[in-house]
Amino acid sequence: MDRSGKKRVAKIWIDDGILYFEYHPNTVLSLEKAQQTVKYRLSIQKDKYYPICCDTSGLVDSHKMARDYLAREGSILASAVAYIAPDDYSYKMISFFIRNSKPRIPSKVFRHKFAALNFLRAFKTKSP
Repeated sequence: MDRSGKKRVAKIWIDDGILYFEYHPNTVLSLEKAQQTVKYRLSIQKDKYYPICCDTSGLVDSHKMARDYLAREGSILASAVAYIAPDDYSYKMISFFIRNSKPRIPSKVFRHKFAALNFLRAFKTKSP
């Protein structure tokens, strides 16, 4: 069974109980792309909750409707989200998004993958 793959805006895969989400370079996220991506992510998850490690380094812009959609629907089957935003601009934008959208699940922004994964460890479920 293929549990990884690419779609138009991101590569999504599961490894060691964590779902990884990596935006492709130069991604501009529209509402339609956000909806397609969430649908694809849910198909990979097979009705199972995962903590999500979201690398935003390829994201260059997002439409407000896409951000609003992700704030509501993007946390379906997610136990927590750690955003990786290595540059100052992305870090500030993701921090603003978290602060204003008030996600229903634990969500934090990090500059480094190691710190993001440390945060997510507490939200992993044991694999069968």
